Amino acid sequence: MTAIQNTKGTKQKKNRKAIEEESKKVKLNTSESIINRLRWDSSLPSQDFVIGYLDRFLGIMESTLETHEFSEIPLHRIYYFKYNGQKVWDRDSRVDNISNGAIYSMIVQ
Repeated sequence: MTAIQNTKGTKQKKNRKAIEEESKKVKLNTSESIINRLRWDSSLPSQDFVIGYLDRFLGIMESTLETHEFSEIPLHRIYYFKYNGQKVWDRDSRVDNISNGAIYSMIVQ
């Protein structure tokens, strides 16, 4: 009976481990890498992008990419990027349409 219990225990551990691996979050590119991409990729119109960041006193604020001074705001305070009013990178919902290339089809439309 002990051997059967051990087998069940290891199966449960394997199942638990498989569930944990499936539920691991997909790695999201950092806001710094997104900023660099928007700055240096000439096919992305930087004037149409808006940055959403957390101000310590005022809450979520928005700034255009062109007028934004990156030295003023710590990168960890950036929560999202919008293109023409639509979120294309969102830290909370883990959306990244910039790195996966979906942004290019949005620009064409």
